[in-house]
Amino acid sequence: MTQLRPIVLGLIFLMFASPFGAMVTSSNFLEEERESMNAEGWDRDIDVPTWRIGDEWIYDTKFDVAQLIAQANVSASLNTLTGDTTYTVADILFITVDGVQTLAYSLDIDGDFTSGNSGATLEGVSGRLNIGYQGEDLIRVRDLAVINSEFTLDVKFRPFNLGFLEQDIAEITFDTTYLAPKEKYDFPIHLGDQWYMPFQSGTSVSGSSDYFDPSEFDTAGPENASWQITAKGTPTDGASNIDYTGCGDSYKINEVNETGVSAGYNWYCPAVRYNSWISVSNAAGFTIDWLLKEYNPTDSYGVSASSTPGTRNVDIIVDMQFLATLPDSEQTVTATYLTSPGNAPQANKNLQLRYELDSYLASPTTDGNGITTNQLNVSTVVDSTPSSDDFTSNGVIVWDPATDIIGATTVVIDLTVVGIDLVAQADSIIVTRIRDGESSILSKVTGYAALPGDLISFSIPAQNRGVLTSPATEIEVTTPDGTSIRENIPAIP
Repeated sequence: MTQLRPIVLGLIFLMFASPFGAMVTSSNFLEEERESMNAEGWDRDIDVPTWRIGDEWIYDTKFDVAQLIAQANVSASLNTLTGDTTYTVADILFITVDGVQTLAYSLDIDGDFTSGNSGATLEGVSGRLNIGYQGEDLIRVRDLAVINSEFTLDVKFRPFNLGFLEQDIAEITFDTTYLAPKEKYDFPIHLGDQWYMPFQSGTSVSGSSDYFDPSEFDTAGPENASWQITAKGTPTDGASNIDYTGCGDSYKINEVNETGVSAGYNWYCPAVRYNSWISVSNAAGFTIDWLLKEYNPTDSYGVSASSTPGTRNVDIIVDMQFLATLPDSEQTVTATYLTSPGNAPQANKNLQLRYELDSYLASPTTDGNGITTNQLNVSTVVDSTPSSDDFTSNGVIVWDPATDIIGATTVVIDLTVVGIDLVAQADSIIVTRIRDGESSILSKVTGYAALPGDLISFSIPAQNRGVLTSPATEIEVTTPDGTSIRENIPAIP
C-alpha cells in the first residue's frame, strides 16, 4: 500500500497547513491635537457575533484529491471523500494570551469522512478509505480570532471493503498556537474591505504511522495572511449551493498567499453567526469544502435548523455611542439585558465590561430596565490587522459571568472622522476579470494584468466616515481612454 503515502500526506497537509499570504502596507499614527468627533453608519448586524455553550453548526464536507493523485503519478484513484462535520461551542473560559487575560470559546469539531465502498483503488486493490477527525479550537470572543487549534486525524483503509482487513494508516495529533491570534475577520465587515496580519505560529505533531514520520510536520516561525471581502449574497461557487436557506446575505472573504495564489475563501453569514461555506485549496492539488446544512442555536425559539436561527430567549445587546471615533476619545457603552419575547428586563444583574486590548475591566449592574451605561476611553491601542477602512477596530465585551451570556460590539478608531466625509475607497476597489468565460478577482497581490479581449469590471465601495448623513449624490469615474461614467450614490448614514 505504498501508494497511500502521497494521498494521506496530502489529506493531512490540507487539514492543517493551508497557505497564507501577505499584503504589506503600513499605518502610522501621528500625534496631534484633534477635535473630538465621531462617526455613525455601520450595520450592527455585521458586527462581531456572540455564541452560547451548545450552539451547533453542521457542514456537508467534501475532500477532493483527484488532482493530487494525478500529480503524484501513482496508480491509484480516490473518490471525493464526503461526510458531516459538526462544530459545537463546548465552553466559555479565560486564557492568557501574550500576558492578557482573554475571554474565549472552546469549539469542539467532529467529523467522519469516507470514500465509500470501492471508492479507493490502490495498487489494483479496491476498498474504502475512512478518516475520523476530532478537534478543539480556542476562539477569542471579541473578534473570533483563532488562539489555538488542536485536532487528531485517524486514517484507515479497508481493502475489498472488508472491516476485518482494516489497516491503520495514521493517527496523528496536531497542536497549533497563533501569536497574535489569527483574525480571519475584521469586524465590522463591509464589502471591499481588505486587511492583512503578520503573526507567529507553531505546530507540534505527535502520533504514529507506518508511512511517514509525524515529526516532519513540526513547524514554527513567522507567517502572514491577507484577505478581501469580494462579494455579498447567497454562497455559491457557480456550480454548488449550500443546503441552509437562510444565508442570502453572506459575505465572501477571499484569501491569497504572498505569491498571489488563492488559498481559498469563506462565506460569513451574519444570520448563523459564523461561516456558511468554507473552502480551502492548495496548489499541490487538493481542496476541501464545508457547506452549511444545519444551524442549531441553543437557548432560542422559532428555530428551523435548515433555514432560520430564531431569536435568543435572553440576550445582551451592546451599543457604542458612536461606532467610529478618534483615538483617546470618550465613548458611552450601553448594554441592554432582556428576555424575549416581551423584552422583559433583567434587572439588578452583575455584569462585566471587558476592553481587553487596553486591559480595561468594569463591573456594572443593570438598572430596573435591564440597562447599564459606562464611559469608556478608547485609548490609542491598535489591533494586529491593518486594514483599508480604519485605523483599528477593537472589540468590547459585556457579559454575565453567572450565566455565560455574552454581548459584544466593536469600536472603530478612524483618524479621518469629520462631519460629512464621502469616500470612494480606492484601497477597497473590487476588480473582476473575465477571460474565456472564467472570472477572477484581481488584487495588489495578484497584479492587475489584462489581455486584449478580457472584460474588466470595477466595483468601488462608497462610505460616509462622518457624523452626519450625507445627501444623495453622484460619483464620477474617468477611464484611461477619457470616458466619463457617472453613477448615483444614495444618502449614506
